[in-house]
Parts: sequence; C-alpha cells; structure tokens
Amino acid sequence: MRMKTFPFKIATTSFIYPSTVGENCQRLEGMVEEVSIVLFEYKSSLNYSQRDIPVYLKDLSLSYNIHLPLDLPWERSPSLVMDIIERLMEKVQFLHPSFYVLHPPPSLGHLEYLYSHFLKRGYPLSLIYLENTKENSLIDILEEINHFGFKVCLDIGHVLEYHQHNLLSYPGLYPITGAIHIYGPRGGIHSSLGELTKRDIEVVRGVIQRLSPKTTVVVEVFKERDLKESLHILEEWINQRP
Repeated sequence: MRMKTFPFKIATTSFIYPSTVGENCQRLEGMVEEVSIVLFEYKSSLNYSQRDIPVYLKDLSLSYNIHLPLDLPWERSPSLVMDIIERLMEKVQFLHPSFYVLHPPPSLGHLEYLYSHFLKRGYPLSLIYLENTKENSLIDILEEINHFGFKVCLDIGHVLEYHQHNLLSYPGLYPITGAIHIYGPRGGIHSSLGELTKRDIEVVRGVIQRLSPKTTVVVEVFKERDLKESLHILEEWINQRP
C-alpha cells in the first residue's frame, strides 16, 4: 500500500497485526510516517526487552510516539507511577519519541506532582500529551496543562462517545493540541472511520480543518482493514477540503 500524502503527520498503532511491535513496524513502514507504540499495561510493558522493542526500529523510515500505560497505580503512590514512567521512557529512549501520551492523573494534585517531578528531572514537559478520557474530558484542567507546558492529545472518539463536544470550543485548545486520535467509536471498540455517522463526520472533519500542519493524526485502530479503509477515507476528506 502506497504512502498517502497528507498535510500533517499520519500515525497508527503498533498493534495492527497480531504480532510483535517490531514486525508491525516493519509492515507499517511506507503506509504511515509514525507508529504509536502502545504500552497499555504497565506490568507487561516493564518486562519488555529488545525482543519486544528491537533496536532495528530506529533504522526504519518511521518516527515513533509512545502511549504510556492505562493502568498506572496512582492510588498506590505517585512516586511509584513516576518510577514506572521513567523506566518505560528509558526503554524507548533510543527511538527519540516525538511525544508521550498519558491519561490524566486522578486529581489536580497528582498533575502538579507530575509537573514538579518532570521539571526537577529536566524532562521536556512539551513532550507529555494529556489525553481526554471517559473519566476526565480535560476541560477543567486545560488552564493547568497550558500553564505547566504540557500539550493535549485530543481523542475525538472519546469526544463523540462520551459527549465531550464542549471541549472542542474551549478557547486555546487547538494551539496546545499536538496530536489527535481518530477512529469510529462503537461501544469502546476502535473501528474504521467508515463507521462514523454523518454528524460524527462533521465533527471530525471540523477538528481536522483547524489543525496545525505540525499536528500528528493518529488513526487509532487495531486491524489492517480498519487502517486501510480509514486512510482512504481520510484522503478523500483532504481532497474535498476547500
């Protein structure tokens, strides 16, 4: 499948094919520009070795971003969470990730802890992209995200499924949005863009038209068929832009 031309960077997940991260990336080379390496479960991700995330990935014609775990144990200890995040960052440091996607911590206090820790350790805060989730639309912490120097990963599937449309009209959202996740949300399943309703398409296209060329568009699906169909649909949308 040929690489399509888009006015922004196109990425997809590292689990399109039922195989290793390495084989997925090899097969995706030429289809997308960037791969989002999904580290959804912290215990298994901490056990990843070079067999799971091989050194040769840095030699492929791809860039990478990292989706940090969904199950970080904030309730146990913020310092434990930071230890997990740092250990995972060390595993993928050789790939020079474009950014790290993180589900927001459970409280503003935890977010402040995250900020203070990264600041003390000298990590570039602008590489941490906080994603809107079912539990947190981000709308109540956007000012803090901006103040701390973090960015936003705007999951449009979550906007549609959890009725977070008010987030899209929040002043100052788009300048701090570094990436978006697009897919057809159906009961938590990430399907092709072909599953979107006409009203949903209007929302997604409206967001895309407001993106900076520097924004990364992640087609967050997990099947080859859904990826190929979504890329085709996305190309049609772009060609129809005024």
